[in-house]
Amino acid sequence: MLGRGTPQDLELARDAVVEAMESLLGNLARVIPSLDVATAVSLLHDPERVLGYAWLLGLQASLCRAGGDETEARRLEARSLTCYRAAVRLEPDLATVWNPRDPPGVSPA
Repeated sequence: MLGRGTPQDLELARDAVVEAMESLLGNLARVIPSLDVATAVSLLHDPERVLGYAWLLGLQASLCRAGGDETEARRLEARSLTCYRAAVRLEPDLATVWNPRDPPGVSPA
């Protein structure tokens, strides 16, 4: 999904991530991206939900990079890392589920 595919492949992947984001965030899907991380984490409340959001942000960053938008990729990666750290602060055991240095979709063996 994250390779150098066609523009249509990237668009399909972006659509899939948006759909996953909407499924995870529900009625907050349009609001959360515009909020600072602390407020977003407070509204999401569930550390696993925050971690899922961080992971999806990492996927979005990878897709931006694959599409040539390095600036947006870096912004999304920074937000992903901040969300990851917030999730782990709330639930330390989540640090073993996913590490933001790993490519999105890769979990520990």
